[in-house]
Amino acid sequence: MSRTSVVDRHLVLPLDPAMQNETPTLDNGKMFPWGPQHAFHVKDAGEAEALKQKYGHRLDYARMKSPDVHDRGHKYVFQVPTLPWKENHAAQEG
Repeated sequence: MSRTSVVDRHLVLPLDPAMQNETPTLDNGKMFPWGPQHAFHVKDAGEAEALKQKYGHRLDYARMKSPDVHDRGHKYVFQVPTLPWKENHAAQEG
Protein backbone atom coordinates (compact mmCIF):
# COMPACT_ATOMS: atom_id res chain seq x y z
CA MET A 1 0.00 0.00 0.00
CA SER A 2 1.51 3.31 -1.06
CA ARG A 3 0.76 6.56 0.65
CA THR A 4 0.64 9.81 -1.22
CA SER A 5 2.12 12.71 0.68
CA VAL A 6 0.03 15.85 0.54
CA VAL A 7 1.30 19.40 0.85
CA ASP A 8 -0.80 22.26 2.19
CA ARG A 9 -0.81 25.29 -0.06
CA HIS A 10 -2.69 28.55 -0.01
CA LEU A 11 -4.28 29.81 -3.21
CA VAL A 12 -4.46 33.61 -3.27
CA LEU A 13 -6.87 35.44 -5.57
CA PRO A 14 -7.52 39.18 -5.93
CA LEU A 15 -10.93 40.37 -4.74
CA ASP A 16 -10.29 44.03 -5.45
CA PRO A 17 -9.86 44.64 -9.23
CA ALA A 18 -7.15 47.20 -8.46
CA MET A 19 -5.05 44.43 -6.86
CA GLN A 20 -4.44 42.85 -10.28
CA ASN A 21 -2.24 45.84 -11.16
CA GLU A 22 -0.39 45.70 -7.82
CA THR A 23 2.14 43.03 -6.82
CA PRO A 24 1.57 41.83 -3.24
CA THR A 25 4.76 42.25 -1.22
CA LEU A 26 5.64 41.22 2.33
CA ASP A 27 7.48 43.50 4.75
CA ASN A 28 10.70 41.52 4.22
CA GLY A 29 10.60 42.41 0.49
CA LYS A 30 9.41 39.06 -0.86
CA MET A 31 7.15 39.65 -3.86
CA PHE A 32 4.30 37.45 -5.09
CA PRO A 33 3.64 38.20 -8.78
CA TRP A 34 0.30 37.20 -10.26
CA GLY A 35 0.31 34.10 -12.43
CA PRO A 36 -1.35 33.70 -15.84
CA GLN A 37 -4.74 33.03 -14.20
CA HIS A 38 -4.40 36.04 -11.88
CA ALA A 39 -3.61 33.93 -8.82
CA PHE A 40 -0.59 32.54 -7.00
CA HIS A 41 0.20 29.77 -4.55
CA VAL A 42 1.90 30.23 -1.18
CA LYS A 43 3.50 27.16 0.37
CA ASP A 44 4.31 28.69 3.75
CA ALA A 45 1.38 29.20 6.14
CA GLY A 46 3.26 32.04 7.87
CA GLU A 47 3.62 33.97 4.62
CA ALA A 48 -0.08 33.45 3.83
CA GLU A 49 -0.99 34.78 7.27
CA ALA A 50 1.31 37.81 6.80
CA LEU A 51 -0.36 38.57 3.45
CA LYS A 52 -3.75 38.23 5.10
CA GLN A 53 -2.79 40.70 7.83
CA LYS A 54 -1.29 43.21 5.40
CA TYR A 55 -3.93 43.15 2.63
CA GLY A 56 -7.00 42.02 4.58
CA HIS A 57 -10.11 41.61 2.45
CA ARG A 58 -8.49 42.82 -0.77
CA LEU A 59 -7.30 39.25 -1.38
CA ASP A 60 -9.10 35.92 -1.12
CA TYR A 61 -7.33 33.01 0.51
CA ALA A 62 -8.21 29.35 -0.03
CA ARG A 63 -6.38 26.51 1.67
CA MET A 64 -5.85 23.56 -0.62
CA LYS A 65 -4.06 20.25 -0.56
CA SER A 66 -2.02 19.13 -3.53
CA PRO A 67 0.24 16.14 -4.10
CA ASP A 68 3.90 16.60 -3.33
CA VAL A 69 6.40 16.92 -6.20
CA HIS A 70 7.47 13.28 -6.20
CA ASP A 71 3.84 12.10 -6.34
CA ARG A 72 2.80 14.07 -9.42
CA GLY A 73 4.19 11.62 -11.95
CA HIS A 74 6.99 11.95 -14.44
CA LYS A 75 8.04 15.22 -15.95
CA TYR A 76 9.35 13.40 -19.00
CA VAL A 77 7.37 12.56 -22.11
CA PHE A 78 7.91 8.99 -23.22
CA GLN A 79 7.56 8.21 -26.91
CA VAL A 80 6.31 4.94 -28.28
CA PRO A 81 8.86 3.36 -30.63
CA THR A 82 7.92 2.98 -34.27
CA LEU A 83 5.77 -0.11 -34.60
CA PRO A 84 6.80 -2.81 -37.08
CA TRP A 85 3.74 -2.49 -39.30
CA LYS A 86 4.31 1.27 -39.53
CA GLU A 87 7.93 0.68 -40.61
CA ASN A 88 6.80 -1.78 -43.30
CA HIS A 89 4.16 0.66 -44.56
CA ALA A 90 6.70 3.50 -44.76
CA ALA A 91 9.18 1.29 -46.62
CA GLN A 92 6.54 0.25 -49.17
CA GLU A 93 5.53 3.86 -49.88
CA GLY A 94 9.05 5.25 -50.06
